[in-house]
Amino acid sequence: KLGKLFTNYVGAHPLAGSEKRSAANARAGLFKDSLCIITPVKATNRTALKKVVEFWRRLEAKTILLSPSEHDRILAFVSHLPHAIAFSLIDCIPAGYLRFASGGLKDTTRIAASDSVIWEDIFLSNQQNILKTIRSFESNLSVLKSALKAKSKSRLHKILKLAKAKRESLR
Repeated sequence: KLGKLFTNYVGAHPLAGSEKRSAANARAGLFKDSLCIITPVKATNRTALKKVVEFWRRLEAKTILLSPSEHDRILAFVSHLPHAIAFSLIDCIPAGYLRFASGGLKDTTRIAASDSVIWEDIFLSNQQNILKTIRSFESNLSVLKSALKAKSKSRLHKILKLAKAKRESLR
């Protein structure tokens, strides 16, 4: 029954913007060269889908079609986990130490300034995928921790070199 009701609705998630919200933070060209994930389902009206894709292309966003479940799995890693880490990282730092923070901490935790109400909803609506990504992160952090405990410069070098190469592969 719901499938019929939503045949003319097409899910779209533009990956653009910042930690700030509201129309006051809008800017021209916000979606230019950004990615917008379109999430049709079997019941999606094809004409509605074409109109939504064209809408985002006119805003100069690149579009990609994913199922809602693929979207949730991927975004848990590339958006939700970084937010969880940023919130947790800034929270674990003693307040008195923040006056010593430089660009690295500010860059890493910028997204912790995001709207908490929105992120509560995102975390709860994608809970299972986010929990999987947190376990993955904990596992990677354990590998780093183990290399530090062992004072293994070669293991640390390998870990840092691989991470650097992956980071540099981002567009």
